[in-house]
Amino acid sequence: MTGCIAEMRKLVGHRTIMQCAVSIICVDAQNRILMGKRSDNHKWGYSGGAIEIDEKADFPGERTPFALSIGAADNIDRFDVFRIHETLTHDGFSSMGIDQKLEYCKKHLARLHKLIDEPMGTKTADEMWKARLSFQISFYEKLVRQFESSERVQ
Repeated sequence: MTGCIAEMRKLVGHRTIMQCAVSIICVDAQNRILMGKRSDNHKWGYSGGAIEIDEKADFPGERTPFALSIGAADNIDRFDVFRIHETLTHDGFSSMGIDQKLEYCKKHLARLHKLIDEPMGTKTADEMWKARLSFQISFYEKLVRQFESSERVQ
């Protein structure tokens, strides 16, 4: 382990840490799996690695279409339908007042509008990204309209 993951591990011990990482399984014509021996703990594992918070790999590498596709898939996954529920629950949305909810939705919408034009690794990923973010934008716009209507009724 290098960098921030090792530092976090010192702080939290064996408790669960969520981190962004990628791993691939390479299989040859005889269905053998390529594995590598790690230099940090000397255990065998699949090819891959973790990315530090600054998004710079701690190993030399090229931003290949494959690497870009993996990054795009990870980003797209963060904006699926269930993530709306997870985010709202995590942020305590249900316990907010209407004014707080309205402000929350507007801030979230501003962020989504900034993100929607971020390029992904492939044309297909671009289309999926825009579809996911468009769905979330539509969802939060509807919430804003609903909360604005609720304010008028009070």
